[in-house]
Amino acid sequence: MDIFVYFTDIIGSRVYSQKGRYLGKVKDLIARSEVLYPLVLRFVIRSPRFGPLLDLPWEAVKSLGKKKIRLVRGGEKKLVPHYQDPEELVLRLDILDMQILDTDGAKVVRVNDIHLLNTDKGMRIVHVDVGFRGILRRLGYTRPADALTEWLFSAKFKEQLIGWKYIVPLGGHFSPLKLKLSLAQRRLAELHPADLADIMEELAVHERQALFSSLDVETAGEALEEIDDPKLQTELLGAVDEEVASDILEEMEPDEAVDLLIDLPEEVTEELVDAMEDKKRAGELRRLMTHDEGSVGSIMTTEYLTITPQATVRQVLNLIRKSVKDVEDIYYIYAVTKEGELRGVVSIKELVTAKGTDIIRKIMHKKVISVKDDDPVKFASEILSKYNFIMVPVVDEDEHLLGVIYWKDAVEAVLPKFAED
Repeated sequence: MDIFVYFTDIIGSRVYSQKGRYLGKVKDLIARSEVLYPLVLRFVIRSPRFGPLLDLPWEAVKSLGKKKIRLVRGGEKKLVPHYQDPEELVLRLDILDMQILDTDGAKVVRVNDIHLLNTDKGMRIVHVDVGFRGILRRLGYTRPADALTEWLFSAKFKEQLIGWKYIVPLGGHFSPLKLKLSLAQRRLAELHPADLADIMEELAVHERQALFSSLDVETAGEALEEIDDPKLQTELLGAVDEEVASDILEEMEPDEAVDLLIDLPEEVTEELVDAMEDKKRAGELRRLMTHDEGSVGSIMTTEYLTITPQATVRQVLNLIRKSVKDVEDIYYIYAVTKEGELRGVVSIKELVTAKGTDIIRKIMHKKVISVKDDDPVKFASEILSKYNFIMVPVVDEDEHLLGVIYWKDAVEAVLPKFAED
């Protein structure tokens, strides 16, 4: 009995009792949906002369040869009328020819065959074959194709196997729920958001909505930020219910969330912001939406770190360690008064080279270059370029710190086509 077998090699196999009586042909396999490597439970057999479908438990099989299966003594007595549990996987229906997301290679592929590990303890799904060789195997052309390619190129078509643990289904009968949703989410969360965005842009509507709906809110928010098409962003946000949509918006960068919200109908925007659990974030988004389009305030973000001028370097470093997960990028720390007036700025480099007991007001830069919230974005981009800044603070007329604007956001706003390229 071979240790590794392919699903399409088993299909069509003739089944015999121990005494050699012909019982029918294998039409499908049924497996238990498990977190890793689903276990084959039954063979689906078509009885002779177009008879009914029967199910044969795996333990009734004694040997599995090339297109021939022999049962244990009395194995034919374990044949039962075919039945299907909705929680089980039917390999031909649920997996074969299905589009899947290869989370290891970050690409969408189609399953051409299924690779099975066959041992005394059971038969399990271990890989899917997504290569051309899998198509040849199904058509029965493997040998002639190998002979031709060896003659022409001294090589064969290689196997292209993807480990079962790296795949996530995209729509179809085989839903992510059968893959254990928590595991699917972990796999997807490991992908770079830009890769997820590219994948969703290539999928059909129902497939990308199914994929987006299976993401955890943090991953969904990061993926939405990477999608350039506002229509696609609103479509995906509409694929989840209001509570989940508001949670996703909370996870997004404030300026990115505002860009999405202003493309929605006003009543929908209000409902989503009202549904947010973080009322402080909801208030920030409402304030950001009041700024005119094309102004600095419309693209600034409210995620940044502030300290008082009287704080020590050690206190600031501790703040950074606690806040690193909540702020996208940390380059500068801004010193502000209790009233929120901007008084100075200090860089990360200056902090790590200073003594822990140093006071911020002694090492900070007091002449801070800033822009106003109602300044044009173009002006902010010129300031960023002139001083070679990564980010610049945004203040109001009274020098209260309102937010920060990043160089990349300013470029995208002024030169959107350049940013896409």
